[in-house]
Amino acid sequence: MKKRDEQIDVARGIAILLVVLGHSFYSVESPLNKIILTFHMPLFFFLSGLVAKIGDKRTGGRFVLGKLKTILLPQILLGLISYIYYGLFTVVMKGKSLAEIDFLYQFWRYWFLQVLFIVVILFYFISRMVRITSIKYQMILGGLCIVLGVLFEYKIEWPDESLFYINVVPMAFFFYLLGFACRGFLPSQLKRICNRKEKKILLLIGELWILLVCALCNSSVTMYNNNYGNFPVFIIGALSGITVVWIVADFMRKNVFFNWCGRNSIIIYVWQFVLTQFFKNVIEMFFTVAHFECPDIIMTLSVFIVCVLVVIPIVIFSNRFIPELYGKKRIN
Repeated sequence: MKKRDEQIDVARGIAILLVVLGHSFYSVESPLNKIILTFHMPLFFFLSGLVAKIGDKRTGGRFVLGKLKTILLPQILLGLISYIYYGLFTVVMKGKSLAEIDFLYQFWRYWFLQVLFIVVILFYFISRMVRITSIKYQMILGGLCIVLGVLFEYKIEWPDESLFYINVVPMAFFFYLLGFACRGFLPSQLKRICNRKEKKILLLIGELWILLVCALCNSSVTMYNNNYGNFPVFIIGALSGITVVWIVADFMRKNVFFNWCGRNSIIIYVWQFVLTQFFKNVIEMFFTVAHFECPDIIMTLSVFIVCVLVVIPIVIFSNRFIPELYGKKRIN
């Protein structure tokens, strides 16, 4: 079995924890949340592109079936969990009928895995038609993605939360392709450019400042509905955020917890929606009953910490008894 890249796992662990933290906020306008929203989902597509493979010998049909299992099966599980949670909330807390919940909507309301599925399938078929390793084709495809992304944001009317979120695919594909293009370049060139720890720290500080400026000068980025605010500022901020996480992951590549989170990012992703929503309500209710006006950042951090603590046993249980539901292989 090929050894996993620890730096990629740590970067993915940081990314999924940022997702949990972002969903723990009570407002997308919070400065820290604006920073997270600028780059955390582009980072996921970038990391997926870093581990993308070409030359898969499976037929197109078998490849698609394989991705249905590893990507869309967790999406179905997420939909079931969401339906059960909102069903209990609607019936028990509101005293209303279960029929008031749109059953099918629960399966496509969460966009990331749907978009990732389309991106991976597109990449597979495109790589069979053109030499995807060629810089020329990468630039053509990347430029096309940028153009389509701009058109979907400013010109093409597309319904929000539509099935497979086609309007989001171009920008998701752009960052996925960028990750694939960097897979051989990034580790060696970063090592060459920053062969000393001090240089890496200086690069980290510089990229962090660029990220902060871009995030705080732009409107909140919500990738699920293709809302990027100022498009060039978003691109620069996203690339800076990706660079920051990549350098941090290089420093922390031996960190056991981040590594573990990265290896189990799909399971954490599936559960964090209902966990953050539930504990946001619980903690808000607690402080209301206590007649204590708590700052939003304290409430957010409380939700985040509780969610992380609760998701750990869920991951352990899932890996032990039901890994197949998350598209994972059972390890005996």
